[in-house]
Amino acid sequence: MALNPHIEYSTTLDIVEGFADDGNVRKHEIATHVMVFMIRGVFSAWRQPVAYSFCKSTTSAEDIIKTLRIIIKKATAIKFKIISCVCDQGATNVKAINMMVAESRGMPFDALRQGKTVVENVIIVDEHCDSIV
Repeated sequence: MALNPHIEYSTTLDIVEGFADDGNVRKHEIATHVMVFMIRGVFSAWRQPVAYSFCKSTTSAEDIIKTLRIIIKKATAIKFKIISCVCDQGATNVKAINMMVAESRGMPFDALRQGKTVVENVIIVDEHCDSIV
């Protein structure tokens, strides 16, 4: 989502806010966009933002993958079962999802060695085999 670029000093945090920041790395670029990651219920209509990052122009596919992996790991650690990943048609979003799907096809899991195959268009993170048939 596009933002109006704005820089402001936060006396509470003692930092200048308004720069590109993904929560790990803060860059010396004025943020023009924000990316929000949400978890949503399938059988009930709840949704919860779980992460966001500020960037200049667009977030790289590699950074999207890094953040998405962290979210999936933390969500599955508290017993959420991720069954789908949806993004808008932004080029880097689509690239990130396609890169994760391609990587999942070639991952050497024990289940794959047992003759099972990965379903098309599936993302596997940390050898979670829920999506192997």
